[in-house]
Amino acid sequence: MSLTGGSHTFEVCARDAAGNVDTTPVTYAWFIDLTLPNTIIDAQPPAYSGSPNAVITFHATESGCVFSCKIDAGGWSSWNGTGLMSYTSLPDGLHTFEVKARDAAGNVDLNPASCSWKAIIILRIQLSTPCRRIRRIRQPQLSLTAQANELYVYNPAGRRSLVIVGRNDI
Repeated sequence: MSLTGGSHTFEVCARDAAGNVDTTPVTYAWFIDLTLPNTIIDAQPPAYSGSPNAVITFHATESGCVFSCKIDAGGWSSWNGTGLMSYTSLPDGLHTFEVKARDAAGNVDLNPASCSWKAIIILRIQLSTPCRRIRRIRQPQLSLTAQANELYVYNPAGRRSLVIVGRNDI
């Protein structure tokens, strides 16, 4: 006997040798879930990131799911119930994140959600001689951050002092 997905009920009652039938049958009900969850990424790093860190949030189309994730050529993580993954100290270059959901019935998303981005190392330049424009700074230091097709140069106070438009493959 093959059952379809959905709600099912089984009832059983007793009958004794004299033919008397129990008027309060025992009932067992259950649900067969054949629907696969779908995994959706809610937030991800920008296509070009100036940070070696990444935070990705995600959810499934069914409540109560657990998730398994992987990044780049790594293996799948153990299943957990959080919709958040954080990575630190990622190397410079292209990264791909994948996540799949598993529902309470054990159904697994067959098409994991994925996102990709390019991490670009943040450069710090220590000036060896003071510059007139930044003479007020006791320890002159600039930081360069690349995002999309722009290169930002910041002084230690956090003010953008120069923007250079570059190519898409910075």
